[in-house]
Amino acid sequence: LPPGVFGRECVPGTPRPEWASDIAFIGSWQSYAHQEHWPARRRMLAYARERWGNACRFWPREGRGAVRSHHLNALLASVKVVLGDSCLASMSNRYWSDRCFETVGRGGFIVHPYIEGLADLLPAGMGVTYYPPDDMDAMGEVVDWWRAHDDERREAVDLGQQYVHKRHTYEHRMQRMLERLAIEGAWS
Repeated sequence: LPPGVFGRECVPGTPRPEWASDIAFIGSWQSYAHQEHWPARRRMLAYARERWGNACRFWPREGRGAVRSHHLNALLASVKVVLGDSCLASMSNRYWSDRCFETVGRGGFIVHPYIEGLADLLPAGMGVTYYPPDDMDAMGEVVDWWRAHDDERREAVDLGQQYVHKRHTYEHRMQRMLERLAIEGAWS
């Protein structure tokens, strides 16, 4: 099953001025367990620092734990565009992190490497847009367009949050699993 998001957390957060930025990466950026298999993350982070400087922030802050629960919703509400990444994005059409569903479901906007199966489940314009994996210049152009178009981005965020809440919560994933088990005769 693809990743999902906890349904009760599919609500917009309240922006916090101290977390505000045009662009952010939220996830493993100080150290990354898959660096040897996925050097694209390092390239993306270096590109973001060079292109956007202080307009791009990285979370969690140094020495802090991951941003979770309602704090994540507030952080997403405070950022215009979230940079997404998923290990093996250029090599797979059936593997991706929960980052897109979490970000969009909680009311954020994410720019993510294109992954065929993911793009089928979460169409572009629904709080997400895609760029060719490992094409940093394409990513930069897409990010700059969305950060400059507030009305379009806000509309995409609203559509995406509702879309994820109606289709991609863990409740939906469990229902699909139970339906499959019933087809196989293992559940009634």
